[in-house]
Amino acid sequence: MVKRLSFLSLWSINDELRLEQLKDQLDELKDAGLSGVIFHPRYYPNVPVYMSGEYLAILSELILYAKETGMAFWIYDENGWPSGTASGEVMRRLPDSICKSMAWDSEKERIVFSEKSAVSSLDPQAVAAFIDITHEGYRKGLNPEAFAYVTGFFSDEVAFLDGHGLTVLTGGLPWDDRFPARYREKYGEEMEACLPLLFKDGEDDGEFRVRYWEMLTDTLVSDFYQPIAAWCEAHGKKFTAHLKAEESPYFQLSYSGSAFQMLKVVETPAVDALERFPGNNYYPRIAHSIAMQQGRDTVLVEAMGGSGWGVSPQSFTDYVLWLAGHGIDTFAFHLNQLKLTTQAVKDWPPSMPSHVAWKAAFPALLADLQAKAAQLPDLTGEPDVLIVAPTRGIMAGFRPDRAMQMNEHDGSNVPDDAAGKLDVSFLALVEACHAAGLHYELSEERVVEEDGVVQDGRLWIGRRGYSCVLIADGCLWREPAFETRLAEAGVAVCHGVEALPVRAASAVESVTAAAVRQSPWQAQAPARNQLLV
Repeated sequence: MVKRLSFLSLWSINDELRLEQLKDQLDELKDAGLSGVIFHPRYYPNVPVYMSGEYLAILSELILYAKETGMAFWIYDENGWPSGTASGEVMRRLPDSICKSMAWDSEKERIVFSEKSAVSSLDPQAVAAFIDITHEGYRKGLNPEAFAYVTGFFSDEVAFLDGHGLTVLTGGLPWDDRFPARYREKYGEEMEACLPLLFKDGEDDGEFRVRYWEMLTDTLVSDFYQPIAAWCEAHGKKFTAHLKAEESPYFQLSYSGSAFQMLKVVETPAVDALERFPGNNYYPRIAHSIAMQQGRDTVLVEAMGGSGWGVSPQSFTDYVLWLAGHGIDTFAFHLNQLKLTTQAVKDWPPSMPSHVAWKAAFPALLADLQAKAAQLPDLTGEPDVLIVAPTRGIMAGFRPDRAMQMNEHDGSNVPDDAAGKLDVSFLALVEACHAAGLHYELSEERVVEEDGVVQDGRLWIGRRGYSCVLIADGCLWREPAFETRLAEAGVAVCHGVEALPVRAASAVESVTAAAVRQSPWQAQAPARNQLLV
């Protein structure tokens, strides 16, 4: 039996702040069966000015009303997305902020560096300003009782630099002037001469690529996620965040390196699950796995963004149960518009529950989901197997020019090269474990090597012990004999699902996604246009 689900609204504040209007919609969301909101300024008209005294005064009254009515109240840490700019105020404070990148000039056979004026997630000064404006702004500006009631803060899709997909869109790579000194200190070698190996194949290219991507990943962790996590912990607030591109390790790499490194420092690990039909069975299990390993009590998903106005109660139910079957217990439904403007109608719809045709059924639907979720397998129990993702293997074969063919929204169309094949093979391995009904959790080579402890015939990652470890094709180890050492310590080390010592008959049942079938439909134009927005 899984614990009770929590349903939140990602509440899009796209109109000026009027306390009575806000209270009315908060009541509406509570009546719909939701237990709280994530207050998300989004296409906000800046009336009153974002983070101004008047803005914070109105918000304080709203939070106190939420407290009175028993609605949890999270704060989304940005006006818009991705997080990190404080609605442009960071740039106004630090007008010289830049994002640096590098690309390969194939004609001149050399690295070309470039920069643009933008706030970078790799800039400690910019991140400090973001925290001061946003987190400290709320702490100092809200009524003390209101701030005390705030559950926590939500960060959205923070990636390398300004988060806008440099590699997938341009074939370039992030750069930071601190990298050469850091590389020299860690490896005792010069970095610059090896940079072409990131863009073209050559001797020892795999080793250098892994070093680059791990250093880049560590910089995002240390310069963005850790400072915010530390602030939230110091002030008694939960911290949740989801990344962009969780759908596969290959897709993830160019945006933020490794989800396993980022989310292990996030107090409430989260994922983003888009659209209305269940996806692969890898990415929803990431946040659950990390939560179990790190001893977290909540796993969150931002769910159903872009699921469209045609989402039905049945597709909604199927989707929620699919995610709950992966150990997710807190659902932030994307999204509920404060005002259904023409912009809001097409803003990653739908606006639910307030503006869907089946709004009246929402309370009963959520109650039914609670009952059905209570019958799902309990994934807090001992897992059958830990699946190790080949993050380093994908890093070693990654070519940014080839990544440009991917779909920037869902990561489809991965290139058919060495790194892409490892990605496809790994996802197939996860699907095989899911189809076999195995209770699996996930990690990667680096976490296993650096955080893992072998004791009493198990591999321990934090609070989670694994007696069986399934190694995906392409995993790379710093210690060549690592797998042998695991096996000699009594851990079952397997390659391929058919070699697993546990079978589906003794494992937990998996949640099977409902088959998708288009129902008959027809449309008739009205005599006159009566659409009100």
